[in-house]
Amino acid sequence: MSNLSIYIYTNFEAADAALAQYAQQLETLPLAERVAYHRAAAFLHNQRQQYEQALLQLDQASALLDTGNQPYVAAELLAFRAAVLLNQRQWGAAQTAIDQAQKLAGNTAPAALKAHIACRQGFLNLHLNRRRQAMDALLEAEKLLFELEDKAGLQEYYFQTLVYSALGELYAKLGEQDKSLEAYHKILPIVEAHGLRPRVAWHFLNAGRAAIARQDTEQARQYFEAAQRYVTDEDAHVLTHILGNLGILDLMEGRFDAAMARFEQAAAQYGKPQTAADYINLSKIDTWRAGAYFNEGRLEEAEARLLDAWENDQRGDDRYNSFQVSDTLALVYAEMQRYEDAWNWQRRAQSLQRAHYEALYDRERQEIEALHELERSRQEAQMARLRVSGLQLRALRAQMNPHFMFNALNAIQGLIRSNENRAATGYLAKFAQLMRQTLEYTDKEEIAMDEEIEFLEQYLDINRLRFQDEFSYEINQPRGLEDEDWRIPTMILQPFVENAVEHGIRPRHKGHIRIHFELIADDTLLRCTIEDDGIGINASRAQKQQEDPASATHRSKGMEITRERLQLLHQIYNPTHRSGAEYLWLEDREPQASGTRVTVLLPIILL
Repeated sequence: MSNLSIYIYTNFEAADAALAQYAQQLETLPLAERVAYHRAAAFLHNQRQQYEQALLQLDQASALLDTGNQPYVAAELLAFRAAVLLNQRQWGAAQTAIDQAQKLAGNTAPAALKAHIACRQGFLNLHLNRRRQAMDALLEAEKLLFELEDKAGLQEYYFQTLVYSALGELYAKLGEQDKSLEAYHKILPIVEAHGLRPRVAWHFLNAGRAAIARQDTEQARQYFEAAQRYVTDEDAHVLTHILGNLGILDLMEGRFDAAMARFEQAAAQYGKPQTAADYINLSKIDTWRAGAYFNEGRLEEAEARLLDAWENDQRGDDRYNSFQVSDTLALVYAEMQRYEDAWNWQRRAQSLQRAHYEALYDRERQEIEALHELERSRQEAQMARLRVSGLQLRALRAQMNPHFMFNALNAIQGLIRSNENRAATGYLAKFAQLMRQTLEYTDKEEIAMDEEIEFLEQYLDINRLRFQDEFSYEINQPRGLEDEDWRIPTMILQPFVENAVEHGIRPRHKGHIRIHFELIADDTLLRCTIEDDGIGINASRAQKQQEDPASATHRSKGMEITRERLQLLHQIYNPTHRSGAEYLWLEDREPQASGTRVTVLLPIILL
């Protein structure tokens, strides 16, 4: 099966043969190989524009999976499904597949999988003309793929070509032709170094078009001729575009006969036209021919070619192409001094131009409406998931860690027994305040910064009593968050502070916790750093497993919900930044140090 995963990127004929061989014994293959079989079959169908067959193969692969135990494989299949749906121009379904893939992948997914998902998101944003978001996603995919270095396989190199292809198109739309050509130019060494086959002819064609945009006709010709060498049965239709562009280059360089021969070859590719696109392309070829005749002063031949172009265009129904044919016919008739014909065709051209722009406006309006509907649906789905995770978190926090409550009350009882009544009364008041705040905050989605700091101080003060003041803490007041309209999500930081207490301070019964806040990213994010000088999470877990072997398989439900909630909050309030928490074991950074530093990024919520 390993050969098949190579063939689908390098040798389609060998891939077909391998699939046929595996199909005969499919039911006896291990589960992983059956999934790989369906995925490979889907890949080839997609390359051949057989989209329904590709989706069917992906359905069969997904049906074999246990998503809970194989989330990364399931996420990869969903990202691939998004690619097929993009080819079908099903934007909403593609976005849904991408969102599902991201949820399954989570923050701990391999870099390659994250890159694949980011690549698909970049292509979708590009199709929807969301240029900034497209750039962010594509550059993120490029960065992740680059970081793989020698760990990259053929699939990752294939995705590199896709990312650079999309960047080339995006830069062209932005009018940055040098960057566009540079992006396309990065594809070619990857293709040649690894023998990649999918879309190679298209890559060279796009590079040639980018070179023409820079008026570098010599380099454009080299790219078009290379594209011609790489044309396969799967993308034979690209040959027409290659020959047409070579013909245009010949015309630009004054080689009339060579240009006409190219156009004849391009037209011959269609044989008998079958689709609307075939007729439109033939119409364009006839228009190129007519332009060549017109420049040569052969007006009757130009007229004949344009009338053929008009006839083909009517079967294809492309208003903009119809406008161009009509407008060119008006010029030809004016040159022939047939002014009435010129006037009639000019009027027709103006009417078609208006109809084209009206249709273009309607399509843009529909796309904008579809985009807004898509965003609204995504927001509603994310808010629904956020509410669910919020409710789960409320249930957990309403049952505040029983060990913490027991130990805190025990410590207060100890003060009472020691006749330290004033201290006992103070701590009892703090404990009651903490319980009240916990219940109040579970009903809030966001709180002011000073409320969050007060809550953390109450929590840490009670814990200091537990450890008989053998540990200290400090919390800095962040600058710039004095405005009462600025909020942060509630109940996000406490679980991380609790981890610092339980895994850092508790095993040593002493230590120091430092909590630092800082505004970043143009004041759209709040970076919170929670650092302790304890024994470290890894050592704490090892110690706990020694005391209680059953804890080895324990997973904190509260932390899982907190991470999911944090990810959703970023998707809703600050989608351009990566979410999650980053851990640093201080002993790994500094041999004499110990403890853990956790960095959490919180979106700023404006009321």
